[in-house]
Amino acid sequence: MVTATNPKPYPVAVVPEPAAAAKFFNFLFSGSVSGSYGSGITMDDASRVVFAAGETKRQYFDLVIGSKMADGMIRPGTYTIFGDFAGAHGSRQGVVIGP
Repeated sequence: MVTATNPKPYPVAVVPEPAAAAKFFNFLFSGSVSGSYGSGITMDDASRVVFAAGETKRQYFDLVIGSKMADGMIRPGTYTIFGDFAGAHGSRQGVVIGP
């Protein structure tokens, strides 16, 4: 799950950094042994980039444990997970994925 929150006491509209212009919610699993896999979603609804005061939006990504690193499949291993919204990076999380 990747989240984005407007901490301001007033509404905001998000303008993405140029490198993230096509996608807003993104994630990347990065593993030193198992490789890397990432994906994101494009914003086809303008309401997704407008935040009310204090509003949090969440995007869930479903992955399965498998033998390759593609198509929503991730190999067992130790990863650092990176999440971002419109080019703004959040905190990194470590995770171990097992069979």
